[in-house]
Amino acid sequence: GKDLWKLKIHNPALFRDKEKGAGAGPDMIPPGFEAMSDKPGWFYNRADKIFFVMATRKFLWLDEEAGQHKEIYEGQTFPLVFTGGAASLAEDAEKGKARPAPKTVVIPDLHRVAAALKADWAHIDKPSAMLGVFDDEVAARGFHEKLVRRLAVNRSRWSDAALSLALKAALEDANGQAASKPAAIVVLTGHRAAAVSTHGAAFQLTLRPAQASTATLCPPSSSTSVKPDASGFTSGLFTVAEQEALFAAASVGGPKPGPAQELFEGTLAPQLLKGWARTGSITALKAVRKGGCKDPLALACARLSPAPLTGSGSSTSSSSEAPAKRQKLGSASPIFAAGTAGAGSGGKADQVRLRQGLI
Repeated sequence: GKDLWKLKIHNPALFRDKEKGAGAGPDMIPPGFEAMSDKPGWFYNRADKIFFVMATRKFLWLDEEAGQHKEIYEGQTFPLVFTGGAASLAEDAEKGKARPAPKTVVIPDLHRVAAALKADWAHIDKPSAMLGVFDDEVAARGFHEKLVRRLAVNRSRWSDAALSLALKAALEDANGQAASKPAAIVVLTGHRAAAVSTHGAAFQLTLRPAQASTATLCPPSSSTSVKPDASGFTSGLFTVAEQEALFAAASVGGPKPGPAQELFEGTLAPQLLKGWARTGSITALKAVRKGGCKDPLALACARLSPAPLTGSGSSTSSSSEAPAKRQKLGSASPIFAAGTAGAGSGGKADQVRLRQGLI
């Protein structure tokens, strides 16, 4: 009962008949709110730390840093399905100690992470997920928590610009120093995809109209190039429209002049179209290795597509469902263009698995 106020924000019509029957009309107070003695007409929900203003019928939260009350946003759930996977390779060293593979992170449901961290993410749209590749293990293990706690602070709707800045700030916190260590992250919240990368890492974002067949990948419809800012970060953001699908990838390591389009479109995207994210990552890394690159490599990729009309479609990790066509945005460096080596010791692919602690 204490969260009935949330339902009232988006479905006030459900409460009109009840209000008329009770004779309360527009003066009815949402369940769980108590009158504030120092603010006439204001009511407070202690459990959720939410204010209700009778005059405007709005729900507010207190931004203590700014010293202001701001309108609260209730996150929406979009009918989209997440499919993601990753792979990595240690350095192919002929002799001596090989550098280890960069770390990869794939989290199909960031709301579950927020719940585990006891962070309020009711204002963040669903589905929420992330891909990450990191040259530093500490950053790989800490970034998701930095991001979750940072986004929990502002309970209003995050603007596109603010969301991009939050990713950059969280990566700075996780890396310890601005753009000193290679890393690339793609974060999905609802129908938006925000990405950031540092020198030595890259991301690729592609939008396509959803397609029913997985036999042929539709060609790009349009593309946008991005460049690093003065601090060495590259960032980008896409909004997925109705009946569109997003293809995304993040990478660390790779040859210097790499065929970005050729690798993404010819090798990775067709596998993502089928819902085979991890298979696509492995295939792409093998292609780079076959081309003569011996550096440590890592690649994480995903598709965000419309949920099937039948059956259950929730954030998941690898399956076949309704595919896509596109538009595109990318950053230059690793596997998709010029890149720098990762670091590590030889051996098999290394992946930071965060899902285990969230079950």
